Amino acid sequence: MKARIERMLPEIFEKYAGPDELWIFEGVSDEQLAEYQRLIRSKPKSGARFVHNRNADVKTVQIDPRVQFKAYLEHIINQFYLGGQTPLPKLFTTLGFTEASAKAALEIAERKIIALQRFIKRIIEREVFVPLIEQAGLDAKKAGCRLNWVYLKDQR
Repeated sequence: MKARIERMLPEIFEKYAGPDELWIFEGVSDEQLAEYQRLIRSKPKSGARFVHNRNADVKTVQIDPRVQFKAYLEHIINQFYLGGQTPLPKLFTTLGFTEASAKAALEIAERKIIALQRFIKRIIEREVFVPLIEQAGLDAKKAGCRLNWVYLKDQR
């Protein structure tokens, strides 16, 4: 359900966030009105306007000011931060997100990274190291070849 809502957010935003227009052609025949409708529907969303010798009243339909997209946008931005696996941008962009909050969030992100490294380590040892050692005619168990992650902060 959450993924479905996230897929719908851009459509909701495009449909309701931008201004819409009401075109009024007084005293125009049904045939001419149909022609105008065809022209208006073919108009790109931006960059093109029609000029015609008939009087047309174009009114911009305003959005109800009570409609707020702030929560939608905040959700999308938070999903972006989660995808980046780091809370640090939030430290610079969100009021009330303190250095202590960032450190706590980094500790959580670090646990995710360590779990991912263990997963990658198992695959590389099993799928890369073992076949290479056996291809060289050696016993992989005796060789005990292991992948060890080196952290830049540990090398100081």
